[in-house]
Amino acid sequence: MADLTKLLAATPAGGDTSSASTKENFFMGGARTMGQGLTFGYGDEIEGYARAAAQGIPYSQAVGEARKSIGAYKEQNPWKSLGLEVLGSLPLALTGLGYGYGLKGMMGLGAASGAITATGVNEGDIRDRVMSPSVLAGGALGAVAAPVMAGTTKVVGRLFNGAVDYARRKLGDRGSMVFENYIKDAVSRTGKSADELVAEIGEGRMLVDNQTVASIARGALVQNAESGTSKSILDQATTGRAAGLRSDVSGRLLRDLTGEGQGDTAAAIQRRMTGEAEQYKKQAYAPFINAPLDQALTRQLLKDLQSAPSIMSEIDDAYRLSTRGRSLFVKDKNGRVVGFDRDLTADDAERVRRAAANLASREYDAGRGLVGEAAANLEGDIRSSVDTAFPDLADVRENTSSLFKAGLATKPPKDNVFELGQKAVLNADQAALAWNDVVGDPLLESAYRRGLMDSLSRRLQGTTANKTLSRITDEGDAFYQVMQMVYPDAAIDDAMRAMKVAVDAQSSRNTLFGGSPTAGNASESARINAGIDPMDAFEATSGSIPALIRVASKLFGDVDKSLSTAEKERLARILVSTDQDLVRNALIDDTALRTLQNGLKIFVDRAAGAAGIGGASSAAILVPRDPLKMTIDTPAG
Repeated sequence: MADLTKLLAATPAGGDTSSASTKENFFMGGARTMGQGLTFGYGDEIEGYARAAAQGIPYSQAVGEARKSIGAYKEQNPWKSLGLEVLGSLPLALTGLGYGYGLKGMMGLGAASGAITATGVNEGDIRDRVMSPSVLAGGALGAVAAPVMAGTTKVVGRLFNGAVDYARRKLGDRGSMVFENYIKDAVSRTGKSADELVAEIGEGRMLVDNQTVASIARGALVQNAESGTSKSILDQATTGRAAGLRSDVSGRLLRDLTGEGQGDTAAAIQRRMTGEAEQYKKQAYAPFINAPLDQALTRQLLKDLQSAPSIMSEIDDAYRLSTRGRSLFVKDKNGRVVGFDRDLTADDAERVRRAAANLASREYDAGRGLVGEAAANLEGDIRSSVDTAFPDLADVRENTSSLFKAGLATKPPKDNVFELGQKAVLNADQAALAWNDVVGDPLLESAYRRGLMDSLSRRLQGTTANKTLSRITDEGDAFYQVMQMVYPDAAIDDAMRAMKVAVDAQSSRNTLFGGSPTAGNASESARINAGIDPMDAFEATSGSIPALIRVASKLFGDVDKSLSTAEKERLARILVSTDQDLVRNALIDDTALRTLQNGLKIFVDRAAGAAGIGGASSAAILVPRDPLKMTIDTPAG
């Protein structure tokens, strides 16, 4: 603007341009016309103020000369004049005026621009200029001219955009507009960014694991009568996938979170460890089988057995079974036990202690608390005496007791820790209590985890698999809290993510191939396959007849309404791909041509707004200064 002012100020005083060349007159008229487009018709007045200040000539004279130059140029070059005014208004695009306006918005902006411009080109004081009927006429013409010019600009922009888009698709192998619109729409409706979806591929997911994507694919690629092999591609990729993921989850939890298992199940590990525990017990007790008791301890055992006939009977029965009918005891002629058939060992003493413990348990279970208490006291006395004589036996007994409690025995006790772990999925509160009882003992913690994994693995392979996984991954579920408590925090998050993938894979499979066709799926396919270009939609709202025809043909005609069979197959492969690069290339186009296309679209949208303003201003300038008064020249003579 500063350069334009200097140029205009350099015009000789008095406005005598008779000596100027035709080229200079042409240039000055064109420059002034562009200035009118930029200033809503106030360019002549701005020039008048500038020249009056710079050259010392009257303001009215400077304004008159500017208006005369502009008028002469328009008369000689009507179309160029219109184009220059629109070109002059393009810098207004930087202000954002008209950007993104629909038909009504552009008409309103055009009416305002036309009225302002008409006010600017009128003569007289401010009241005369504002109250002139030409202001209303300028506004009316501007309301029509603005959307026409904006729409025309968009049509031209669409031609350039289409050329760039064609090159981008061919050079980048992007597929048709319908194909690309399908992918863009699917991504936008997931509520996630393309980068987030690509990142999930690295976690073992597929795009079709997303329920929104699966629903879209069901309508267009599975239930479509012309789906070709796309349905088979989806079917083959998802068949058995959820079961495989569940198995992987089970194995990962067992291996990573318990430190056990290399392809074995929790139950198999428990059986193997039970065998190892039995072998340990046999070897650990071996040194005590032939370790003799001293006479004092032997006499004490005899006295204890004489006071507890049921214990004596259990010991004798066990001895007879192991010796094929031989009794351990020596009896007098009255049948009273008075001694032992052989010298006792530490192992014999330990057997008597266990028989006393068994008696205590039976009596307590039968509700005979006093008898149970007496038997328990007897067991404690025997244990104390035996441990004093054989200190190492106490350690073996403690280890054996832990194995027994962990369920690592041929006949484990009821509610052993492994069994409690199996029941954890039934009652989260009881599971928490049971876990608190074993925390701090690595052997028992491991047994509890194996029991939990055994139950979990069986549920993951059954009909409740999806429900079980959903509970585990739901932070509001009590079972989720049990999993967090039982397994190390450092590993559980990865396991939970793997579980979530398995849940979504099953749900995706159900969405794709479960149930019956619905109207929603059919309309989904039709909506996405229509392929309406956003620029067409805007041009249609701006009154563009060609755009209206294109939109109508895509909505109701057969032109470009669906994906080709090859595109459906390509899309299906993308949806089930685990290749991050392939998926990223499909979802994200960050090529230079896409950047150019996006920039061109923004520029065209902004330029359309500015063109609408320029067109409205130009139309307003064409209105006679006083539209109610017309002068008709009478031919001479």
